Amino acid sequence: MIRPVAASAIAPSARPARRSLPVAKSWLLALLLLGGCANLTALGGLSATEQTSLDNRLALALRYIEAGNRDMANIHLRKAAEIAPQAAELHHAYALLYQMEGDSELAGQFFQRALQARPDYTLAHYNYGALHYRRGDVAAARSHMLIASGDLASERRPQALYILGLCEHQLGDRSAALAAYQRAVQLAPQLAPAYLAAAQVLFEQRQWQPALAQLQRYEQLAAPTASSLWLEVQLAALLDEPDLFASASMALRNLFPNSPQTESLRQRFGAERAVLQESSDVQ
Repeated sequence: MIRPVAASAIAPSARPARRSLPVAKSWLLALLLLGGCANLTALGGLSATEQTSLDNRLALALRYIEAGNRDMANIHLRKAAEIAPQAAELHHAYALLYQMEGDSELAGQFFQRALQARPDYTLAHYNYGALHYRRGDVAAARSHMLIASGDLASERRPQALYILGLCEHQLGDRSAALAAYQRAVQLAPQLAPAYLAAAQVLFEQRQWQPALAQLQRYEQLAAPTASSLWLEVQLAALLDEPDLFASASMALRNLFPNSPQTESLRQRFGAERAVLQESSDVQ
């Protein structure tokens, strides 16, 4: 694999060894839309021609990054670096390029450079926060998502609110998590994962009927997962809905026979159990 070479003016002085990390395939990465040139801003000291050229180079680089074409993305980033080597948007684009390669260490360095050059760069906060979340640094992710979700003009605000909710949930604040999820779906009613996340919080708060309503909204928008079906099984048992219990448990066993959730179904209710009984051990 040919690695992209940053322009010398922005390359790290002591470049760390690359790590061969697989690029995560998850719902979270699906939220990391690159954004194109909509977030580019005029830079002081550039002529109108230079600014237009910079915007075009960065927009093309982002498109190639989104398409997974490292070589072409790097060509346009080097051209952009010749125009404005310290531009926040350039650092951000390099961060996305390294992130696409699976090099989270270098990606983090360039996200930091982007935010040093422009502290109010919402898209950089969003993407850097998502990187922190995938690394498991939930507190750092929360701090960036608070900033990203506070930008009323950001196209990524619903997604930022959703990830903020995930952070709040993992940090133990269910009320804040639920508020973030609810705000996210108000802004983006088709954001399916937020309904499932809200259903989980409501379930943990023992609000069975509202949890089922959120789960059913999720099911209208997205394919079932092992987690969503297992949650539906438990809610059906708690609400004494035998038909829903039977259909959800059958779907869980058929679609995800080897999942931990299916094993939990067998342990909790038995492989073919049809009689419902509320469990005092809600998980």
